[in-house]
Amino acid sequence: MSSYSQMQPSDGLTALYDTLGTLLTTRTKKNVIMVILTDGLENASQKYAKEDVKRLTEKAKSKYNWQFIYLGANHDAMKTGNDIRMNVSSEYQYNREGLKNILVKSGEAIRTSRATGRQIMSI
Repeated sequence: MSSYSQMQPSDGLTALYDTLGTLLTTRTKKNVIMVILTDGLENASQKYAKEDVKRLTEKAKSKYNWQFIYLGANHDAMKTGNDIRMNVSSEYQYNREGLKNILVKSGEAIRTSRATGRQIMSI
């Protein structure tokens, strides 16, 4: 993983739908827990739209038992995550401490889910 100092937006663009759409149409492994960590809203996708990602997310959940955690900074992560059918969404402060805290909480939720076989309900 890159160091915190290297995790800076390169151009201010976030092709969230294209990234998720591409991944969700090329992966069929079962029981995946996907964590999406972003500092901005979708503003650059050209191939996939929100409706495509909703459909693909629902398919991954129902057919392959995927879980999705959406972690967002600098925007309404709860709304954005809900809009694209994430299981859990949470906001974090875009600084060293905020990033550390949300990653620790996410890791704990993932470990609990894996150990118990239960869906992640919150972060």
